[in-house]
Amino acid sequence: MLRSEEFDSIYWRKISSTSGTDPVVTPNYATAPDGTLTANRIVGTITPTGGADFSLVRKTIVTSGDHTWSIWLKSNTGSNQSIIIKYTQAAGIVTVTPEWQRFSITDTQSNFECDIGLGNEGSQVTGNSMDILAWGAQLEAGSFPTSYIPTTSSAVTRAADVAEITGSNFSSWYNQSEGTVFTEADGKGSRIVGLNDGTDSNRQELFQSGNNVFCFQKNANVNEVNISIAAEDKSVFAYKTNDYSVTSSGGSVVTDTSATPPTVNQMSIGNWYNDTGQLNGHIARLAYYPYRLPDATLQEITS
Repeated sequence: MLRSEEFDSIYWRKISSTSGTDPVVTPNYATAPDGTLTANRIVGTITPTGGADFSLVRKTIVTSGDHTWSIWLKSNTGSNQSIIIKYTQAAGIVTVTPEWQRFSITDTQSNFECDIGLGNEGSQVTGNSMDILAWGAQLEAGSFPTSYIPTTSSAVTRAADVAEITGSNFSSWYNQSEGTVFTEADGKGSRIVGLNDGTDSNRQELFQSGNNVFCFQKNANVNEVNISIAAEDKSVFAYKTNDYSVTSSGGSVVTDTSATPPTVNQMSIGNWYNDTGQLNGHIARLAYYPYRLPDATLQEITS
């Protein structure tokens, strides 16, 4: 979505019915949630007629799939105000307070209208005017809002997260001969956490593929241990020469007695050794033990 902080732009339509007045937008009127003087003031009125009237700032986007429209709003009167947030067919009345809040609404269509105002084709707020501050409009793929990305004249795509621990920050705590890696995460078919040397030759990792978690060790040979897991799980693998184990959600421990720990120099979190294969999910917890925990303990900490 363009002009995420510029509601006075022609990119955003200011419309009303014949019984209302087109909203008036004053740019850079107040301090935004990020501390900059970029919040817009939006003032508009309608004559209550059973929900047929509009007083909106609107933008139409043509796309497809599950998307979420979000915006930061604040009352400019010192009192609560009721307004309607509409996203295509989905609409809801929200209470805008004298404190900044981020509101969002999700819908699945092919043609999206992102609106804020006082009426919505059959529903209308009790009041007939609004005087609010607005900032940080965002439309993004997915069923929930993520952190705000400001835009001006072009769309912006979020950069992939690349989280790694390298150098002495890694070698100061990592045990090459034995250890245990625990995670609590969800994702859609990619890496949760990996230990590697930045190449495909030496690596071991926890990653999801479909409904499986893999403990994958590659050095002179390849050993891959697969177990079935649910969408969100606690998973763990322990390594030691000829003594590998992996389990998830307190289930049966799957072992490998022929694997040798590879020599590694970094931890990749939520991505692969070459900064690809992002998790596209969430990691709630990540823990490392510099020793190989017993199998019974692996089951206990993932229960």
